[in-house]
Amino acid sequence: MILVDGGIMQNIPINAFDPMKNKITIAVNTSSPILKTNELNSPWNLADQVISISMKYFTDSALKKADIVISPETSHLNSDFTNLDSLIFIGSQKARLKIQEIKHKTFKTILDSLKSLNINSELINANHYRNQYRGFSFEDSLSLVNGSVTIENIISGIGLSYPYQKIQFEGIDNFFKITAFPFPEIKGILIKGSNIAMEADSTLYYMKNKFYYSKNSKELFVKILNLLHSKGYDFIRILKYEFDYKNNYLIIEIDEAKIRNISISGSESLSNYLLTRELTFHASELPKIDNFFTSSENLLSSELIKDVDLITKYPKDTSGLDLIIRVQEAEDQLVKFGAKIDNERNTQAGLDLIQNNIHNTGARAIFRIAGGNRNGFSSFSINVPRLLFSMITLNLNIYTELRDYYYYANNENQPSNRFLRNIAGELQESRMGTKLSFGSQIEKKGSLFAEYRFEQQRTYDLAANPTPYYSISSLKFATIFDSEDDIQFPRIGRYIDMSLETSFLEPKDGVGFSKINYFHRQNFSMGRHTISTSFMFGFADASTPDPELFSIGGIGNFYGLHEDDYRGRQIVSELLEYRFRSPISIFFDTYFYLHYNIGGIWSSPEDMKLTALKQGLGLSLGLATPIGPAKFSFGNCFYANKGYSNLIFGPLMFYFSLGTKI
Repeated sequence: MILVDGGIMQNIPINAFDPMKNKITIAVNTSSPILKTNELNSPWNLADQVISISMKYFTDSALKKADIVISPETSHLNSDFTNLDSLIFIGSQKARLKIQEIKHKTFKTILDSLKSLNINSELINANHYRNQYRGFSFEDSLSLVNGSVTIENIISGIGLSYPYQKIQFEGIDNFFKITAFPFPEIKGILIKGSNIAMEADSTLYYMKNKFYYSKNSKELFVKILNLLHSKGYDFIRILKYEFDYKNNYLIIEIDEAKIRNISISGSESLSNYLLTRELTFHASELPKIDNFFTSSENLLSSELIKDVDLITKYPKDTSGLDLIIRVQEAEDQLVKFGAKIDNERNTQAGLDLIQNNIHNTGARAIFRIAGGNRNGFSSFSINVPRLLFSMITLNLNIYTELRDYYYYANNENQPSNRFLRNIAGELQESRMGTKLSFGSQIEKKGSLFAEYRFEQQRTYDLAANPTPYYSISSLKFATIFDSEDDIQFPRIGRYIDMSLETSFLEPKDGVGFSKINYFHRQNFSMGRHTISTSFMFGFADASTPDPELFSIGGIGNFYGLHEDDYRGRQIVSELLEYRFRSPISIFFDTYFYLHYNIGGIWSSPEDMKLTALKQGLGLSLGLATPIGPAKFSFGNCFYANKGYSNLIFGPLMFYFSLGTKI
């Protein structure tokens, strides 16, 4: 039956029900009440009054035919469709008050029908030893004979152990003959159309010897689907089911929803293979939701598209699953501009010109220029993130770089418990060269690669004449893994960067060296609180030239020291950081930090001593601005004297930084 708005005449459609089929009629009256004279003060109230008066005659006539009437008290007008949730609440509260009346009316109606059997009315509300019971379970039969279950219980369906599809009452002389017709018992379950569904054996065993009826069958289907979904088969569905009443077998036909077709829309200039190679599933396979998520991440990380939707459709007349991948292409040509201001290098800026998907191969060309008054960098690179359908990556980079940095010396005119580092001079480090790398991606979160570098480099004091360039030729084996959820303010995940680099095909005028580097950062979060730990270890041999040295100091590196405050060939450093995301934002998402550093740097392995370890404490305020993170920090460095009897403190240092790394 389909009911539509009854308008004025049939606002309570009680005449639509057949009184022979519906023994009890419950009507809900939500018509607006007639307004009082002092309320007729606006045109819309007058219009509502006209409608309400017209409806009232037909409404009152319909309500007289109802057995039970529920009339929620509302002040809404007929034309007011706001705050509907409050109307639902008022209606449910009013209906609860009618529950006992509905129960009484229902039971009375059934009793009236039983009295038509000419049975003594005293037998209806009590058990009698002469009553005959047929078809009841053993447990229910005992309950009926000993009187713990009454005729009233049978009528209302309360107190019986087993479900029955029908209970028939017959009047014979002066007693009842009551016959129960139980639901059929499930003796076996047969699964068709799926081998995977056999993984539901334990569920099938659970449902054997239970009764087959609507609630039980739905319970079974939910259990089977939940079990299969928990194993990753999220698209399996039940096509149809039937019950073999002859053999008491439940037959279920399942659609494994194997992928029939994969179609791509929204891709006008991209070759389909550039997208399909990122998928972790193929046609004729069973889809899993995890594969869909992974494929979406792969497509987005390819940087060829900027948005993706995976749409699934079940065909109407057959089994299987159709998959539509709707993408939005990224721009082929990009211009990126970045800037950074900090207290160490003042103002810096950078410009990237990017050409994506060269000749529809997925390759990328990037020209980059960046720098400030104390540093400069330019490069041209061609990157192939995936070679055809493989995970092999290729990268060619031609670059030039110069960087000025201060070197420091201890100020000897300090108290015994203080130290101070003064600028002793300024060096310029310059290099130009080529890098060629070959490697493989690791699940889109990392890479393993080998890199050949040929470079001309030098370092000289800006107060003196420039020194000649010399050559290095090296081969580096490295791996980078990055599962952090955010570049600037990561909450979870880890970042690992480790490498081994050594001289390779060293030229006659070259400098040979070897060095090992390991960096690991791990993030843990709970609510607004994040703990981050970073560890760095580096070791280089005695022939390592100055541009290849490790350094320590500066914001985010070692609090309480200048940038490049100490340089050396061996380094061990640990940073423990606590970050709190404030519920109150200072224009942007706001973070508070506590930092603790411990570490040291040495020129040779013989110099590595615990007494040389320095420690640092820092306090920072961070803001997630649209142009990059802003960070304002204070830091203080200290270390123990040789006898560990006293701590020696450096000056309190202030740092600030705004923008992304250039």
